Amino acid sequence: MRRFFCGLLLWIVATAQVLSCSAASALFGGKGVPVKGFKLEEPYPPPHESQTRSRLEGGKAFVLPSGSADLSDGVVLYLYSETNTPILVVRAQYCFYDSSNHLISSTGPVQMQTADGKFAIQGTGFTFWQQTNSTNSSLIISNDVHTRIESASLASASTNRAGPDSAQEGPLEVDSKSFSYDGATGLGIWTQNVHVTGTNLVVLSQELTAEVPVKDGQVRSLLAEKEVDVKYGSMHATGGILNYAPATGLIRLSQNAAWDSEDRRGHGDELMIDRTNHIFQVIHHAWLRLPGHALGQSGFLASSPSVTNAPALTNFVEISCDNYEIRTNSAIFRNGVLMQEHVGNVIRSKMTCSGDMSVTFSGTNEFQTLTAAKEVKIGIKGEKPGEDRIFTADRAFYTHTNGVLELTGKPTWEAGLTRGKGEVLRINTVKEEMFVQGNASMRLPANQLSAQVVSVPRPNSGTNVHPNAVTNQPPRLGTNQFAEIFCEEYTLGTNHSVFVGGVYATHPEMNWWCETLLVQTPGSGVTNLIADQNVVFEVMSQSGPFHGTGDHAVYTFGTASTPTNTVLINEMRLTGTPAVLTNAARGGFRNPLVIWDRARDTLRLPGNEYLIQGAAKPVATNIFVLPNKKRTK
Repeated sequence: MRRFFCGLLLWIVATAQVLSCSAASALFGGKGVPVKGFKLEEPYPPPHESQTRSRLEGGKAFVLPSGSADLSDGVVLYLYSETNTPILVVRAQYCFYDSSNHLISSTGPVQMQTADGKFAIQGTGFTFWQQTNSTNSSLIISNDVHTRIESASLASASTNRAGPDSAQEGPLEVDSKSFSYDGATGLGIWTQNVHVTGTNLVVLSQELTAEVPVKDGQVRSLLAEKEVDVKYGSMHATGGILNYAPATGLIRLSQNAAWDSEDRRGHGDELMIDRTNHIFQVIHHAWLRLPGHALGQSGFLASSPSVTNAPALTNFVEISCDNYEIRTNSAIFRNGVLMQEHVGNVIRSKMTCSGDMSVTFSGTNEFQTLTAAKEVKIGIKGEKPGEDRIFTADRAFYTHTNGVLELTGKPTWEAGLTRGKGEVLRINTVKEEMFVQGNASMRLPANQLSAQVVSVPRPNSGTNVHPNAVTNQPPRLGTNQFAEIFCEEYTLGTNHSVFVGGVYATHPEMNWWCETLLVQTPGSGVTNLIADQNVVFEVMSQSGPFHGTGDHAVYTFGTASTPTNTVLINEMRLTGTPAVLTNAARGGFRNPLVIWDRARDTLRLPGNEYLIQGAAKPVATNIFVLPNKKRTK
């Protein structure tokens, strides 16, 4: 009898291995039974009811009357597609199967991976739920989650992807406290202290959402949210939301996106990193801060001792615009660009443009060129009050290697009360020169181009000045206190200026015509105006205008100091073949050299070639100083 019951029990256990859980439980009167080699298969709902959707296996099981079961000794769950292709494998040491709710749960460790092994996840404590009349399923892992996504699941579907990172692209490792997968959407969500590590990439956040590559084997996007912190190479960035598209290598960081890399930093509404092509972008309300030496040791336009003496933290460049893009050897800033150079608490220079500003760098990341377009305006602060300079143009091009800034498209410039314009404006910051070409003109205070004879105190009044001397006071004739010069081109230097090509200079007290006009200010208090080729001028005097013609003219005015007093100079030297000077009241004067002392209102005609003509009888005055010899015919 005992042998009969033992044989019957063995038959029942063997039969239970191929029966459903409920059938095995019913066979034992609904009291439950232990089972070895447990296996449970569930089909797809119509119209694929002939295909297996999942298969649950366990080395050991205890089947309950409800059909549920405790499984142990190597639990494996297989998921299949409608075409009977394996797509997912879940492994656990033990679990509980809830037949009424189609749940599988465990407090122990679990491992899940796609059939191709390209996506794997493990953790502690899980719940797997499979809907009865649907193809959808879900998985929750409660603790200590670690995920590995192989590079094959991150690669682009395109076969022609090539970039600096593509050859070295490795897997993504994701650590978090918990994980959930929704089969309806194909999305996996990692939560709490999420840590993502990839090739040259680390992402920290409180939540990460990604497409789990269950069916097509591709992770198409990753979304990190809440307290996002990114490290990519030498760059560190923060924001509220991060989107990463592995197929394109694009990382987008938004919601108060900010970044820093070594000694550079910036922020904007959105930050984008193209890992494939090494392109970095900041979009909308973009701002960038660079160290002062980023645009060269001498700054943007003009060298200044304060630049090299200022601490590095207080010497920097700020750029704001709508958006900017930085590549390996170039950068472009778009729409409403404002660039400011700071030295200490002072804005040393400023540039704005309504178009784009582009910058190029050499292979050693040294600044090379800068190009700005559309409504360009540049302001440079002078060392002293009133020395600020302003430039405007439609386009600006700056080359750092030679320190030259070129402005085109109706360029203009201002320096205090002096201003000018032309078709091309070129500034050499090394030589501290400015060149203006094409329909060039310049307006300047009149006292910088000529002095004016005024009444000054006599010597017996207690002052050491000459009577009828000259001063650099504003002109007293009319209301116009400015002089203007028109020519084909001119060059302005520190102590000299050269005007070339059809030069016409107008002044409240004089007008000049010549081919070349040189203005020298050597710094001794004296100014020299040197006119060459076809020189014609009209100069006001106390006896009316003087008209002069010649080949060469030198006009000197200013002050010269001696140990005892200050001498005021106002002298004109006219040479030619011949030089001619005429005045309606005093007649005409011809000589190879005519010297007119405007301070004393005297004329000298050195040599013996002079000729004096006049309709009026000579007056007994000392306004003429005649040579000892007269010209003989």
